[in-house]
Amino acid sequence: MSTTELTEESELLRDTWNFVEPSIKELLDNVNMNTPMSHVDQNCNPALYMKVYTCIYNFCVQLSRNSSNREIETMNIVNKDGKQDKLIYDTSDTSNLYMKLARYIIDFLDGLIPESLIDNNDKKTDFLNFYKKTFPKYVKVISTLDKIFDYMNRFWIESQRSNGNPNVFKVYQLGLNCWRHIIYTPNQDLIVKMTIDSCNEYRQLQLEHVIKLEEDVSDSDVDKNAIRKQAKDLVQRIYWPINSSLMICIGPSEYMKSTDELYNRFRTVFEIETQKFYKEYSKDLLSSKSLNYFVKFVLKIREFEETTINELTKAYNYGSLSSSLDEVLVIDNFERFLTSFGDSYHALIQKVDIKEQASTVVMNNSNEYNTLVSIWDSIKLHPQLVHKLSEYFGVYCTKYCCERIMNSVGYIDFKDYITLLIQLYEFNKLLLEDIMNLQAAFAKVFDNSCRNFFNHNSFAQPDPKEMSHQPEILAKHADTILKKPTKNQSYTYDFYKEKDNIVILFQYLDDKDTFEHEYRKLFTKRLIHGTTRGESYEVSLISSFQGTNSLEYTGKISKMLQDITSSRELLETKDVKFEPSVVAKAMWPFTEDQQLENETMDGVLCLPDEMKTIFQTFEHVYQEQHQGRVLNWLWSLSKTELEANISKPGRPPFRFILSIYQTMILMNLQKTNTLKLSDLAQNFQMKFIIAHLIPFYSKKLITLIKEDGSTVKSIAELKNYSEVTIKLNVPYKALNQSINFTIGINMGLAESILNGEYHD
Repeated sequence: MSTTELTEESELLRDTWNFVEPSIKELLDNVNMNTPMSHVDQNCNPALYMKVYTCIYNFCVQLSRNSSNREIETMNIVNKDGKQDKLIYDTSDTSNLYMKLARYIIDFLDGLIPESLIDNNDKKTDFLNFYKKTFPKYVKVISTLDKIFDYMNRFWIESQRSNGNPNVFKVYQLGLNCWRHIIYTPNQDLIVKMTIDSCNEYRQLQLEHVIKLEEDVSDSDVDKNAIRKQAKDLVQRIYWPINSSLMICIGPSEYMKSTDELYNRFRTVFEIETQKFYKEYSKDLLSSKSLNYFVKFVLKIREFEETTINELTKAYNYGSLSSSLDEVLVIDNFERFLTSFGDSYHALIQKVDIKEQASTVVMNNSNEYNTLVSIWDSIKLHPQLVHKLSEYFGVYCTKYCCERIMNSVGYIDFKDYITLLIQLYEFNKLLLEDIMNLQAAFAKVFDNSCRNFFNHNSFAQPDPKEMSHQPEILAKHADTILKKPTKNQSYTYDFYKEKDNIVILFQYLDDKDTFEHEYRKLFTKRLIHGTTRGESYEVSLISSFQGTNSLEYTGKISKMLQDITSSRELLETKDVKFEPSVVAKAMWPFTEDQQLENETMDGVLCLPDEMKTIFQTFEHVYQEQHQGRVLNWLWSLSKTELEANISKPGRPPFRFILSIYQTMILMNLQKTNTLKLSDLAQNFQMKFIIAHLIPFYSKKLITLIKEDGSTVKSIAELKNYSEVTIKLNVPYKALNQSINFTIGINMGLAESILNGEYHD
């Protein structure tokens, strides 16, 4: 750095400099490697140099008075001549004082670096130690000088800069500029290299002794105080060289120029060295630790780099460290990340159980869960990696959920199967919400995966060549929660929770048409037999189906319920309560066998007079209200409740639930306790008679007697029905007063008996 030659000194300048020079020397002598910073702070107290400040003040005031007289005179001359030239101030004494100060600082800095550190490669490692110990002291000293020369800063320097002289700086900036040209610039390459070396040394220290996972065993042999002391020293070796590079940039334009230069030079070297360091470190870590450990430790590395190293070096890298770090830690190891993700996810899926909530599975398996969190936190800022992970998640979800279901086949029934599906759904949804924040890419593949493992798993589709039975299973589950419990049972389901579960499974169902058909078949039984839990529950679930699908989809189901509602209590007599259900044939899923059976019965059925009157009266009333409609009775679906006073004296009568066939059989036995089986063939086909007698026989309501007086020991003997007589057992003995004889009616069994194919 060169300075302008000093002009001839005035007596005022000479006296002033002779007075302030010892104080300047005293201050600059604090800049060395040995003086503690605390002593420098004490020695640089501006209050100790008030006399020096006063001397500078008097010097500037004296010059101000002299220049003020000349300024007025010059302005008068300018005004008289009409010239537009700028005023010229006689400020040579102030300029010389400024130059003396600059020269003194330059001479001091020229001799600051110890000779042992100059051109001696063996001593280069000590250069940063010198730098970090001297620069902060130097900053403190020139800050004090700036305060001492404050009046000169305001009186002369600001005037010079406002008149377009950019080479004049305030004393503090002058000191930094001198440091830049004498100390920093000649050693810039060395400073950058040694800063990076110190940074890598600090990394190694932290990664080996400080940064740990919960599963790591603490090293009790390590001297923690020594580690902290070494770390503090390294931080200083990194911080001050980098921080000084910003402080020595003077002015906005110079700042940008210098920053760009430092940025371009340092960034390339720093990124290369960072990647080189972590490539080696990753290789060593993977050779000594598990893949899951590496994945979680990568997150710790990133946290350390972003909070510590990035903060220390941001003057150079402007946040570019993260991208360089991710390239070597995440992108280069992404295939390993996918493997670790799959292994941890697989382990978690296998722990999903019908008896535990999804949150409990996560809580009890925090190690695997934290691995997934670490992987996501590592890649979430890379859209390409996020997209690829989402694709793999879809594959993993389908594969491992199907595997989890397959492992349960043989141990669970359809109710537990439905619960397991919901648990798998809830668990995966919890992962997506808590870890991936339900990102669109993951939500889409999750929907596809649910559709796959809901419909095509070993329970719903044992044979891959056959159609999935998921629609039938779901319809059966819906029937379970909508059906009224039997006398000795109670409701074990939370209806609204189960309804929500059914809707979840329904929205992912592939074959909704089959489900609708199966649902209507079971709905028919609930409505016809009066076993529904309640119409409000039925309507609630139907409305949910409408919201998920469409109003048209549930049209037939809604019409079925409407039929039952509109036909309730159409006819009621004093002695018999008649509850006909008039339904639209096209809306109800009656089977061909049921329709054929009804057509057959219409031709042979002869109702007793007590019942015939009721049916005829209803038909007459209905035809008056709805002319042109044809009524066809569905005898196979008809039920009666009959009060039978055949118990022991003093006991209440029995309440029998019967089919229309069973009712007519008992009414034929009302007058006499015995009846030939062949006589019933006048009103029924024999297969219907036998099918409906089987529950009577099994519950010992009747005894079957052969012509020789012996009793029938096996229902297989009913093949020769013409030789059999029915006897009603009076008084009847049974534990329950209410008995449902419709349970056990078996048309197939009756046909096999008549064909001689049945054997006990």
